[in-house]
Amino acid sequence: LSPFDRAKALLHVSATPEALPCREEQRERIRQFLGDAILGRTGGCLYVHGVPGTGKTATVHSVVRELQKDEVSPLLSTHCFRPGHALPRCHEC
Repeated sequence: LSPFDRAKALLHVSATPEALPCREEQRERIRQFLGDAILGRTGGCLYVHGVPGTGKTATVHSVVRELQKDEVSPLLSTHCFRPGHALPRCHEC
């Protein structure tokens, strides 16, 4: 890829960095909420807010990827998750 194409890909809204420094507490709270909601089949609503460009979408994306690799993967579909649209949903929802 050219430097321009690489920069474009890295800056795309769907791009998620490998590490999200200083987001450990937020990641854990999101992971706990989603894991409980999915495994308990209770659902729920999680509102993530903050200044634009601070990593909200990237943080949620990284948690979803992590959950897909864990025990909840059969219940979690990436097709149900869209940036800017709250949370992923279970297949049965």
